[in-house]
Amino acid sequence: MCGILVSNSNKDIPYFESRLETVNFRGPDNLNLYQVNGLTLGHLRLSIIDLEDRSNQPMKSGKYHIVFNGEIYNFKELRDELLILGYKFKTESDTEVILIGYQYWGESVVDHLDGMFSFIIYDLNKNVLFGSRDRLGVKPLYYSYVNNTFEACSQLRPISENKQICEEALNMYYDLGYIPAPYSIYKDVKKLKAGNCFRLDLELGDLKTWPYWDIKPLLKDDFNSIRKEELFSILEDSVNKRLISDGLEERR
Repeated sequence: MCGILVSNSNKDIPYFESRLETVNFRGPDNLNLYQVNGLTLGHLRLSIIDLEDRSNQPMKSGKYHIVFNGEIYNFKELRDELLILGYKFKTESDTEVILIGYQYWGESVVDHLDGMFSFIIYDLNKNVLFGSRDRLGVKPLYYSYVNNTFEACSQLRPISENKQICEEALNMYYDLGYIPAPYSIYKDVKKLKAGNCFRLDLELGDLKTWPYWDIKPLLKDDFNSIRKEELFSILEDSVNKRLISDGLEERR
């Protein structure tokens, strides 16, 4: 599962550690935080791929830092591609593949990822935070940006201190039975939409969000073109991708 946290507020490490511990069910295997250039990055790890400590997060490569929640199903293929391009890896993790991939592809790295994910990368060269959420929003990402103070987390609880209930979102819950993104139950806290990215320029204080993917409209003929065998192959491939983790491949 894992949990991520990023903030540029001036609170110390013990404060953020206590906040992450309120949601430690997301990652019982490791809790780690560090600060860089006025930013705090924190991570709760549930070890799935590369179980060694070398793959604990936050993870850094040069002047790039990442916190990541999820699983990238095609990380081995992407890793091989980046190795051919001359990039070096220190782990066997999908986390590092995202981080190295960002160094090569920039923000378009999301177009190469097949998986479920939410992540935030701090680019020290540009003093920019870049984050994204998977295409269907399997992995959550909440954020708040008020008076130049940015906070983001996998859960609401660590960033909900002193926040007020959003009546508009509450009415949505009564009407729909859930609160649609970009709203959350709290004022000034938003949920990043599925298939969206964000970029926060910490120098300019400029926050932008945009979609990188959406569902394409289907025509009636599109369904007729998919044969039973093709559908079975697609489903089998989808299931196999989700079984990729240390130990599972050998047992299949």
